[in-house]
Amino acid sequence: MKRKSRQNKHAKGITLIALVITIIVLLILAGVAINALFGDNGLITKAQLSSFATEMKTIKENVRLKQNENAMKLATEKTSEETFTEKLDTSKLKVSTTFLQQVQYTRDGYPSDKEPTAYKEDEYNKLIGQDGIIEGIYVLDKKTGNGKENTYVYDQKSDVVFKIPKTNIGGKTYHSYEVAQLQKGGSSKDGEDTPEKDQIITEESEIVTVGDEKYYGPNMSGFDAKNTNLIYYSSDFNSQVELTAKEYIEQGQKYQIEKDGMTYTLHNYGSQMWANAKTNANDLEAWWVWVPRYAYKINGTGDLDVIYVDTANKPLNTVKAPDGTLPEGYIVHPAFTVDGNELKGIWMSKYDPNYEIQPLAKGNLAPDMEGFDKNNTYIELYDSTTETFSEEVKLADADLNTVNKDKKWYDYENQVWANVKTNANGIEAWWVWIPRYAYRIQDLTNYKITDIICIGLDNKPLDKAKYPDGLPEGYIVHPAFTVDGNELSGIWMSKYDPNYEIQSLAKGNLAPDMEGFDKDNTYIELYDSETGTFAEEIKLADADLSTINNDKKWYDYENQVWANVKTNANGIEAWWVWTPRYAYRIQDLTNYKITDIIFIGTDNKPLDKEKYPDGLPDGYIVHPAFTVDGNELKGIWMSKYDPSQEADN
Repeated sequence: MKRKSRQNKHAKGITLIALVITIIVLLILAGVAINALFGDNGLITKAQLSSFATEMKTIKENVRLKQNENAMKLATEKTSEETFTEKLDTSKLKVSTTFLQQVQYTRDGYPSDKEPTAYKEDEYNKLIGQDGIIEGIYVLDKKTGNGKENTYVYDQKSDVVFKIPKTNIGGKTYHSYEVAQLQKGGSSKDGEDTPEKDQIITEESEIVTVGDEKYYGPNMSGFDAKNTNLIYYSSDFNSQVELTAKEYIEQGQKYQIEKDGMTYTLHNYGSQMWANAKTNANDLEAWWVWVPRYAYKINGTGDLDVIYVDTANKPLNTVKAPDGTLPEGYIVHPAFTVDGNELKGIWMSKYDPNYEIQPLAKGNLAPDMEGFDKNNTYIELYDSTTETFSEEVKLADADLNTVNKDKKWYDYENQVWANVKTNANGIEAWWVWIPRYAYRIQDLTNYKITDIICIGLDNKPLDKAKYPDGLPEGYIVHPAFTVDGNELSGIWMSKYDPNYEIQSLAKGNLAPDMEGFDKDNTYIELYDSETGTFAEEIKLADADLSTINNDKKWYDYENQVWANVKTNANGIEAWWVWTPRYAYRIQDLTNYKITDIIFIGTDNKPLDKEKYPDGLPDGYIVHPAFTVDGNELKGIWMSKYDPSQEADN
């Protein structure tokens, strides 16, 4: 007997008008949401820009490292090796129109009255010589390109790194972070919010005379006028004044300024006062020191004698060199010659691009030793002179009131952390005491920069003198110090990975599932373990899946070689990695999340029957990603990189 569904006889169906209105409202809401995500200031657009900034700044840092390494090699080995050798040959490595437009736009100094896309063929094609080579642009090697070949190039003339494949952000295409930053700062076809003409400084360094010294003043060319500050200090260095680079240029690049009856100095190299600049980009604050071009000689005491020189290597100080030539024994530092270009000076990073270093704490930072086995726990004492753990004291024999009197166990103000060693069941483990702290994250994309302040159980800073009003705004108490409602004074964290058996990945059928791929636009990538590169690719349509992995070049999971494929669709190139179905066991080691994995079939039994004849050992869990809508999967394809736009021919 069929059961009739009960309906309210008074219920009315939705009218056509009501439906239309509902759809219109939803479309409006959807439009608002889409704009909030993908608009110029949308969340996704900002995230994309941030990710691109991280990527390109990392490559730029790699370029700087390579340049510095080469400069050191020049200085020590007296070689003439060039930093970059492979020029961009467009006959071998295809580039897109947008790439050429942005290179020309950059070399023209980012004109405010013109967008990159406005450049015509006759304008950007002049970059390419008759032999197909673009002078001054070098292809970065795999190491400098963070493992990618033929992807990034360095323009020596503009000092900018470009990415050959397109990156789409907010509906626009970019090849360099500099162009993306400028465009996303507001440039539009309608001319709205166009960046100021002088946003990117073009003024070059000039020779200045300060006291008895002559040298090249700070070179501000290429800096962002609004997001770069020059730092002027009082004579006692207790106070400072900042000028934006724009103000610095407009006021005549003065080395001294007056404010409130006090004199502030930017640089005076005769008195060892070096010019400092601070930059901000994507919330990343970095400090830089200007080093004017100089020649040096190592004197009898091992110190450097320095003479500042011009780009022709002629001394600027006529007192030290009255005849206008360098005295015998002086060498111009090779760092001032980069790829044949003679530099007036260089900007050196003052700190790691990071954050203000907070003194960790003043106050009670004694580790909590409750719960340790006193006869199998050892306090490790650190000798800062030799930088070794020179002594250990068994906890049972230690007087915790006096063991740190000479600050050999811990000295958090000077970055010496409390260490202990434990022995249990034949396993030796080291532990570090992390005092309770609050933190402030400056989300700097690639850098997870964190300022920390050590605090008590009342969440007030231990350093009362520095923080009399409590925690500054923006600081958060780390949640790890609250466990089951209990507030902890600190936590012990594993210093090293405890030893554990590494599971061999698998034996059995780990063949990737190729169903659903477009055979004509999917390529199996074969890996050469000797060279560490993908040496060959085979179109899926041409591949014999039963034999293609005979030599284990596609995958060899026992030896950590994962199956890779590349797809092309709508001009988008994407790489994918096959992750076979597995079960895992997490050893929650506090600081380290150590995971053992065993590959399994869809029956959830280990593929390695010899090693696991009785099925999965206790404690292993099948990863839920392998169950989708009730279907048990043999594995999943994971995106290997961010999908990128393939360069146009």
